[in-house]
Amino acid sequence: MKMRNGFVSNSSSSSFLVIETKEMTKQVRQVLEKIGIKKPWDWEAFDAAGFPDIGAYGGPAVIDDTLCVYDDFEDITLAMDLDEKILNQMTLSQCKATLSNHIESKYGIHIPLNNFKLNYGKRYSE
Repeated sequence: MKMRNGFVSNSSSSSFLVIETKEMTKQVRQVLEKIGIKKPWDWEAFDAAGFPDIGAYGGPAVIDDTLCVYDDFEDITLAMDLDEKILNQMTLSQCKATLSNHIESKYGIHIPLNNFKLNYGKRYSE
């Protein structure tokens, strides 16, 4: 997700702001299994499942209209990108609840709200 306000350059980086799981838990592994990933860092499996981006520069792999998978080089996390529209309409707690409810309704796996965190930074591309 590229978030740019004002002047746009040909930068090789983009900012991100996400709600994501704090660490790779049993529930994260279960969601990965539901999308066809049996081993979390099996990049060939991500490619075969139709998510080729995650291995390069830490992701993200877009899983559906809400859920992304990020590799932050320590853990693989489930995340929801936060754009300006979402941030203007929801609190942080509501964003966490939205992601938790989405994962539970679509994949049948409950992840408690205290297992989510806000994360931000830059992703670099080639």
